Amino acid sequence: MTYYWKVEAEDGLLDVVESPMATFSVPSGELMEQLHAAEAEIDTLFDEGVDSASRDFMLGSYYAKVGLVGDAISAFERIAAENGDSALVQEILGKLYLDAGDKDRSIAALKRAVERGQGK
Repeated sequence: MTYYWKVEAEDGLLDVVESPMATFSVPSGELMEQLHAAEAEIDTLFDEGVDSASRDFMLGSYYAKVGLVGDAISAFERIAAENGDSALVQEILGKLYLDAGDKDRSIAALKRAVERGQGK
């Protein structure tokens, strides 16, 4: 099964985006409260002078820990866009894509991790 997100604006549909997730679930109210509290705590740890990749790494790690794989992927993709040479980020993305059921993107990210880890 494939899920799609409709991106809408006031004047109509902007885009339809295929979700990388193989499944879909809605977090409980308690988990959402915990999530918002953790996000707020992470935000207080980082001010505007701190590298956004560090913040995204903490958020992405937290999202992955609580099972929000799609949010974790988004956070680590932002890091990859800023720090494309990081083998570690590509390895993490490879594992997250696999968790999301996206084997092709997982393999591609893991190949990049190996190449970057070897200095290619």
